[in-house]
Amino acid sequence: MHMKRLLLVLSILLSLGSVVQPLQAQNAVWRLEVFDNPYFIGNPVIDRNESRVAFYWGAGSPGTGIPNDNFTARISTDVFLPAGTYRFYLLADDGANVVLDFNRSIVNTYNNPRPGEIISSDLTLGAGTYHIQIDYIEYDLNAYIYFGWESTADGIQGPNFPAIPTSDALNPGETTQEITNITWTGQYYNNRNLTGFPSAIVGEIGLSKDWGAGAPYPTMNSDNFSARWSTTQYLDGSEYLIQVQADDGVRVWLDGILVIDQWNLATGQTYNYRIQPIAGNHSLRVEFYEAEGLAFINFKLAKIVLNGQVSPTNSWATVTAYRLNVRDLPNATTGNVLTRISRNETYPVLGRTADNRWVQISVDGLTGWVSTGWVNVTNIFSVPVTYNTTVSPTATPAPAIYTARTRTEVNLRTGPGTNYDRVLIIPQFATVDIIGRNLRATWWQVRYDGTVGWASAEYAIIQDGADLNRIPVTWNN
Repeated sequence: MHMKRLLLVLSILLSLGSVVQPLQAQNAVWRLEVFDNPYFIGNPVIDRNESRVAFYWGAGSPGTGIPNDNFTARISTDVFLPAGTYRFYLLADDGANVVLDFNRSIVNTYNNPRPGEIISSDLTLGAGTYHIQIDYIEYDLNAYIYFGWESTADGIQGPNFPAIPTSDALNPGETTQEITNITWTGQYYNNRNLTGFPSAIVGEIGLSKDWGAGAPYPTMNSDNFSARWSTTQYLDGSEYLIQVQADDGVRVWLDGILVIDQWNLATGQTYNYRIQPIAGNHSLRVEFYEAEGLAFINFKLAKIVLNGQVSPTNSWATVTAYRLNVRDLPNATTGNVLTRISRNETYPVLGRTADNRWVQISVDGLTGWVSTGWVNVTNIFSVPVTYNTTVSPTATPAPAIYTARTRTEVNLRTGPGTNYDRVLIIPQFATVDIIGRNLRATWWQVRYDGTVGWASAEYAIIQDGADLNRIPVTWNN
């Protein structure tokens, strides 16, 4: 009987402690070198080994002696790969160039940063040891880089990169709606270090505990104990706030990435972490230890809402212009200005035009239109069309003039810029028909598999001998 109970506890522990690691880069040893300038000049200020490429520095610095902005990092490893086809993934802000064996670029956003986008590239390799080097540059604001790969032989699982945080605090006008009744699996240990067999394994609803000067269970100490809770929670594309208050130490993981690390003595401080995840299931793990005295922990996961209102379309528009006019019609000439909004302000989206060039937003109870050229819009295709615009003749797909070939996976977008929504991903080495371009010829209007959209000219290489003057300008920028 005791043996059966022991085997049951072991099986539970193994199931709780296992971590899915589809990205094989998690098994490599990486050398991290960080330079205090944007040119890789001089000796690195930081030079150490890391177990994976998963760094989030936010608006801060990677370490002492490194500025918050305008720094570079070189991350490298040597790893053996069996023969096969591999998919490499990169998520970075700002730019990064991933190079194989010093001469083959796998993914390159170094001079054309694509923050918030997971960029992937497939590569077929023979068996052998390969050198992988990532050159990273941070210009300003947020700084992070995540990288990994997986074999395509057993199907594509995709990267387990975390949702990227925005900032830690709520902005004026924002409130939260807490997600209640989250079911957790809790493990309690009679030591500070979460080691050995747990004294208790329990299922719990919610994570708000106040033990005072006592112990969680009669068989445990009132001081020098620890606990771990884990759960999986569905999150939509909205912004969320993770908030935890503890006495003493606490750590929080999101999708296997440490996002709050306060493993130290404390007296009830509150720690925040703000994210906007991709819709889907996300894993959460919370760890706590009590040294002495009072012991409590309060964990909250809440959706961030503006002025107490959730966007009815689950879509939000964040202003990128310094000042932006909100108009009564989706037209910069005939639309009257109702009010003005400012950079980094976020508003719920209520509707859009059929061509996605304007969105209808709610501003303090006022409904008006803003150009999508000056806002970042989330989940635009979940927004209903509330104004029927007539597409101009220049926007009508024309017969193909030339073709282009993609040198990596390329996002097909609704407009010529990374601020426009992605329609689909064009695979590497695909051929697309070019039917138009923007004024500077930095983006092509293309047709791929019956779908028309915009692809970056940097990643969709036009055929040799093409005459740009023959390609109609279908977007004036």
